[in-house]
Amino acid sequence: MSSATVRRSDILLAGMLIAGTTLYLCGLPRNLGASDEGAYLYESKMLLEGRVLYRDVFEIVAPGFYYVTAALFWLFGATMATARTETAVLHGLIVAGIYATCRVVGVRRTFAAPFALVYPAFIQPAWPYASPHWVSTGLSVALALILVRRRGNRALLAGVSAGLLIAVQQHKGVVFTGGVALLFLIDHWVTGDRALVSARLARFVLGVMLIVVPVTIMLMLTTGPVPAIQALVTQPLTNYRTFNRTIWGSIAFADIQVLPSAYLHLFRDLPLITVLAVATLFVDGRRRSVPRIHNVLTLSCLSVLAMLSIANYPDFIHIAFIAPLFLILLAELVEWLVGRAPGLMRRLASPAVCLAVLVAVLIQLRANWAEAWSRFPVTLDTAFGRIDLGAADAAAAVQLRERLGAARAAEFFIYPGYPALYLITGVRNATPYQLILPGYSPKAQLDDVIAILDRRRVPYVLLVSVLTRTDDPVVASVTRAYDYVADFDTSARLVLYRRRDTR
Repeated sequence: MSSATVRRSDILLAGMLIAGTTLYLCGLPRNLGASDEGAYLYESKMLLEGRVLYRDVFEIVAPGFYYVTAALFWLFGATMATARTETAVLHGLIVAGIYATCRVVGVRRTFAAPFALVYPAFIQPAWPYASPHWVSTGLSVALALILVRRRGNRALLAGVSAGLLIAVQQHKGVVFTGGVALLFLIDHWVTGDRALVSARLARFVLGVMLIVVPVTIMLMLTTGPVPAIQALVTQPLTNYRTFNRTIWGSIAFADIQVLPSAYLHLFRDLPLITVLAVATLFVDGRRRSVPRIHNVLTLSCLSVLAMLSIANYPDFIHIAFIAPLFLILLAELVEWLVGRAPGLMRRLASPAVCLAVLVAVLIQLRANWAEAWSRFPVTLDTAFGRIDLGAADAAAAVQLRERLGAARAAEFFIYPGYPALYLITGVRNATPYQLILPGYSPKAQLDDVIAILDRRRVPYVLLVSVLTRTDDPVVASVTRAYDYVADFDTSARLVLYRRRDTR
C-alpha cells in the first residue's frame, strides 16, 4: 500500500472521528453549567452586545475563548445550541488530533482510533461544559502533533500554538512556551548544532509574537493597561492563588459529572504512564530507535509541562483537561508492548486490544448518554434558547423568570454567582462580576458591588446562600437594604431579595 493511500485512509478515518464525536455530543442534553460555563457564555454574549472585557465584564482568563464564542454567537445566534455545537466540534478535533499524533509516533491504526475514542467516553465527561480549558486541551494536542512530526517549519507552528495557548489561558500558555523553548535548547545540547537551535528558537519566538502582540495591542486599545494587568496578572497570582488550593487528583465536585466515582480516582494515576513510557527506553537496550526516543521524550516532557500548568488547582477535572497527552503516551506504550510480543501472540494481541478498548468505549458512551438524560429530563425554552435542566432547577428558573418579568426588571444581581441564570432569564447582571467572593476577589471589588447596588438601586438580588456567610460584607449590605421575597427549592438554596425603595 502506497504512502499516499495510507495518508488518505488516515484523513478519512480522522474525518469520521470528528463527525462521530460531534454528532454524539450534540445529541446530549444542553445542560448549562451554573457557574463557570454560565460565566464564560454570558461574558461572551456581553461582548457581542458591546461591553468591554476586563472593564465592563470582569474575568481573570485571557480573551481568546470569549472573542471566538462572541463571533460564533454573532454568526449563528447567541443560544445554547451554538455554544454546545462549538464545543462538540472542538472535542471532535481533539479526538482527531489524538489519533493523528498516535499515528505519527508509530501507533497502528487499529490502536490509534480506539484510544482516541477513549477521550469522549472517559475524559470529556469529567467536565461536560463549554470552557477555555478544553480549547487549551486542543492546542496542547496540536503542539504535541507539531513537535513529533519533525517536518516542515515546526518551530514556527509550535510558536503559533504556544501563542494561542497564551491568548486562551495565559498561565498554561506561559508554562508551555517556556517548556518548549527549553526543549529546543535540549536539542542543541544533544546535537551540538548551535546554529540549528538558534534558528529554531527565533522561529518559535516569532510564532508566539504573531499571536501575542496583536492580542496585547487590542487589549491596550480597548481595555487599557491597568484593568488588563489587574485581571490577567495581579488577581490570578494573588487572590486566586491563595483562595483556590487542593491536592493532586482531589474529587470535590464529583456530583456534577456523569462518570462513576470509581473512574475518577484513575485520573490521579495518569503520571505513571509517563514514568512507564520513559522506563521502556532503558528496557530497549540495543534495540533503541532514535525516532522512538525522540517521540517518547517529547511527549513525556509535554505531559510534565501539562502537570505544571495545572499546579494552581490540580483536582481531577483539571487533570482531565491534560489527560489526552497521557492517552497518546499510553497508546504508544501499548504499541511498544505488542511489538515486543512473540509472533503469534502479537497477531492475537492486536485485534484483542482493539476490540477490548472499543467495547469499553461503546459501553461507557451508552452509560454516559443514559445518565446525562436521566439527570436533565426537563426542557426549558429560555432567552438563551433550549436548555435541559433537572426538575428542581427548571422549576426555580421558571419562578425566578416570572418574578423578574412581572416586575419588568431590566437588571439584577446574583451573589456570589450563578451566571447561568442571567442567560436563562434574559435579565442582565447589574455589575461587571459574574463570580465574586471574599478572598477570591479583592476588597475593592466587593466594595464596588455594594456601591453599584446602592447607586443603581438594583431592584433584585439573588443570594446563593449555600456559598455565603453571615459576616459577608455584601450579604450584610443586601439584608440591610433589601427585603426577603422568596426561597427557591434547589440544592444551591437560592434566596431572592427585593430593594425596599423600589416598591
